[in-house]
Amino acid sequence: MALGTATVVKRSEAGGSGTLRADVLEFDGDDDYLTASGGTPNFQAFVRTAVDRGRLTIVGVIPGETGGYVVAYDVQNDGLRLYEAGADAAALDEIADGDQSGINIQVTVLSV
Repeated sequence: MALGTATVVKRSEAGGSGTLRADVLEFDGDDDYLTASGGTPNFQAFVRTAVDRGRLTIVGVIPGETGGYVVAYDVQNDGLRLYEAGADAAALDEIADGDQSGINIQVTVLSV
């Protein structure tokens, strides 16, 4: 299970000690997405590598352009989940297991 290589599109920082960072990342979806494992696992490690920072804690993920999909960060499982509108007009459905590498994802990651 792996996301595509991330590109840091924009970076901002605010504050002194305990600085809040906002990094806009773009990457392709997981090539082996599994709903049972909480989506794409180890998202925090993925972000640390992308922004070249060995220590950070994700405090929030703001979805950007994802081609109609909704992105959510699962803090408890450290996973990135993808949702789509179902045909039943009810709440969003998590996308199916499998290769989601054709989905380009943009998120703003807030971290300290």
